[in-house]
Amino acid sequence: MKRILSFVSTLSLVVVLGFLAGCSDEKPTATIADPPTSGSDEDAIRYSVEEDAEVLGSTQFLGEDEAMGAASPGMSKILEAINTVRWWRTPTSITKTVDVEFVEPQGDSIPSIANVTVTVDAEGVLHLIAEVDDTTRVQYKKPFDDGSLRYATFERRDPPDARRPDRRRGWLLTEISCASIASENSTRQILSVTAAGAGAAFTITDPLALMDVHEDLPIFDRGEDVTVTVVTGDATDRVFLHARGHRFEFENNGDGSFTGTWKVKHDQGVPLHAVGIDVLSGDTLGDDVAPYDSRGWVIPYRVSRPPRP
Repeated sequence: MKRILSFVSTLSLVVVLGFLAGCSDEKPTATIADPPTSGSDEDAIRYSVEEDAEVLGSTQFLGEDEAMGAASPGMSKILEAINTVRWWRTPTSITKTVDVEFVEPQGDSIPSIANVTVTVDAEGVLHLIAEVDDTTRVQYKKPFDDGSLRYATFERRDPPDARRPDRRRGWLLTEISCASIASENSTRQILSVTAAGAGAAFTITDPLALMDVHEDLPIFDRGEDVTVTVVTGDATDRVFLHARGHRFEFENNGDGSFTGTWKVKHDQGVPLHAVGIDVLSGDTLGDDVAPYDSRGWVIPYRVSRPPRP
């Protein structure tokens, strides 16, 4: 037996699932949903999704504003239309929908599995700061509309017990996919992402494939250098990595692949984290009239726990 529930929430500029870091001095604060009050499984799943916003969210790309380097080699002449030296996204509205499908075992009225689909639609403005000469800079603006999709599975490991209140009602996240993000009418593609650390390496080609949280997710050590290679097949793309509110650009290898090294800085006490891969067309950043064109993946991973003394 299956029961399907849907939760829809519209988030303003200030509430961006805990990831919005604007370019002003005043940073928006993360907001987590209130603990469930009705004691229902629906509320417990919704609360779990909001509380695990870093892993189950998909807004790592929003608000980051850092200087960028020169245009990557292999770009066409049209990309010299403007020399963008800084860029960032400002969201104006974010709508998040959480669809929950409860699976109840035969002859049992208590659901034991919840299949969750999280979709996010983010609309806003892409800001480009272009350098005209040593003393003149011009700002251009382009509208963006990014849609995100990701899947997750929750399993009830302990039945609800009124004597032991649990805001998650025994539900645990057991499987998760990456978040797949694309702009409206996107022409960009990500063929694969490979990350290799000192003791682990993995390659993702299907961002929506479910991965077991304990068995399939890559595990890295805090402070470890991880080399990431993104293959898009287009040497004119601009490819960036987003982690912990910062953004850096990958080196263009000139063959449609891009490589960079990222240092794991997350706290070991928190087991699950995520990084964002952000692909923009060269025209998006290098031409003032070309439309916004992007694709991205948000990839979950684990940070190893230190050995007990």
